[in-house]
Amino acid sequence: MLEILDSFVKNEYDFFYMPVDFKTNCNLGFGYVSMINADCVVKLYKAVMALGGGDEQLNHKHWPNTPSNKICEVVYARMQGRSDMQKLCRDWAIMQLPDEYRPVFFEKVVMRKNGKEEVVMKRCKSVR
Repeated sequence: MLEILDSFVKNEYDFFYMPVDFKTNCNLGFGYVSMINADCVVKLYKAVMALGGGDEQLNHKHWPNTPSNKICEVVYARMQGRSDMQKLCRDWAIMQLPDEYRPVFFEKVVMRKNGKEEVVMKRCKSVR
């Protein structure tokens, strides 16, 4: 799923969580993404909705490259931002499980590449 997100909004989100059924190891059919600012929310929404047309639309389509029959739908969340999401998740029982079942948090890091500064979102160490 992160690869799909990165194809639209790479380095523009700071939180990701897709709950998983522990028996089947498949997602439960929904997930959460927190974008780093309002412009990024609009960018993701337009990309997924393909408001300009095009074949890259994901909304109301099956997920690409997965065996899932689930359909993608993008909706606005009542909460955004890594800090708020960390507070929300802090007491979840899921936070005591192995990393692969927990939410993923990212932080902004400035790197130098070919003498130019580049801002990337780097995965944070586990938040418990």
